[in-house]
Amino acid sequence: MTKSILLLTLLACQNVEFGSKQGTDDEGEINQSDSVAANPSSPGKINRRLMIRSFRGLNATMSFLTDTPLQADDSKSIFGKVNHMLASDNNIESFSSTMQAGIFRLATSYCRNLKKRVKSDNNELSKFGLTGFADLNNQKTQVAEQLITSFWHDDLTVRANKKEAVNELVALADRFIEEKRDSGDAFIGMCTAALASASVTFH
Repeated sequence: MTKSILLLTLLACQNVEFGSKQGTDDEGEINQSDSVAANPSSPGKINRRLMIRSFRGLNATMSFLTDTPLQADDSKSIFGKVNHMLASDNNIESFSSTMQAGIFRLATSYCRNLKKRVKSDNNELSKFGLTGFADLNNQKTQVAEQLITSFWHDDLTVRANKKEAVNELVALADRFIEEKRDSGDAFIGMCTAALASASVTFH
């Protein structure tokens, strides 16, 4: 599972232009307020370098996208445990596997909460073409498309190829199914891959 998710993230990065590191001016400053981070369709000012959202920004963004409660900054939450992992100069050059692990942990936590919310709401299930998670094997393409559409708004700064990303999510679901894993776990895996991808993580 981890390998497939990493591949999706790499896929998402393939179409990214990192730009020049020189010549930043006042227009190149970054606004990382939680209000901006919580609204992925309004990323605010961006640096000419590709930047990674702060963990606080990612926490707000993932809460917003999954429509689940914002995690507190304490030792009981995953956010509290991973918040220290992102470097203060959080650009692509300082990005590390430790940071990626923290992002995946945070995304998985939010996706578990999303699964609980969807499972208890027939209207939410129907958005994914499901009457229950047992339907996922037959509806995995629609589930993948809905996750991508929900998490990657059209005007996000960084976007991967949607068709390729959907295929990657479907392949991930197939792996869960082949391993005879619970279909709810497959949903969480697909959700985590989409939520932790470059289209959400970078801005």
